[in-house]
Amino acid sequence: MEDLMHLFMCKKRRLPMQQILQSYQNHLISKIQEAGKLANIDPTPFIAKLTSLSCWSFSSTNWSSYALVRGCLPTLFIDILVDLSIPRISAIKVIAAIHNNFVQKFRKRIWNLRSYEKSRWENAMNITYKLKTTPKPSNLPLSTYIPYSSDVHLYFQ
Repeated sequence: MEDLMHLFMCKKRRLPMQQILQSYQNHLISKIQEAGKLANIDPTPFIAKLTSLSCWSFSSTNWSSYALVRGCLPTLFIDILVDLSIPRISAIKVIAAIHNNFVQKFRKRIWNLRSYEKSRWENAMNITYKLKTTPKPSNLPLSTYIPYSSDVHLYFQ
């Protein structure tokens, strides 16, 4: 079974993932700017703190962006809005709404697309639910199993 980490690190999905993360960051920045304007506070240092977080880029050595996708949000997101005089409960609601938007984009542009491609590949390979849940026979050579690759779907279109 494919997990989120495999999908997250897939080279084919890097550009859409980076675009979604940038959209998330831009949405947060716009809320920080609004809060700064309402509180008559310069938001520049708060934006600098936000953009310096490692969660905005991803690689096999940076787990913070993976944690963000999994819903582990930096407390700094809320703390910045609170520091700009937004009540904590309101800050939590704003961050939750922005994160939910991010999750929906991630599902639509990455997860659902990948699930569809994998389903097409499984159908082309005649892989049934029963086959997927049956233990692999120990007497079969490794070459009998064809690993799934996101590029395989090109051959079955």
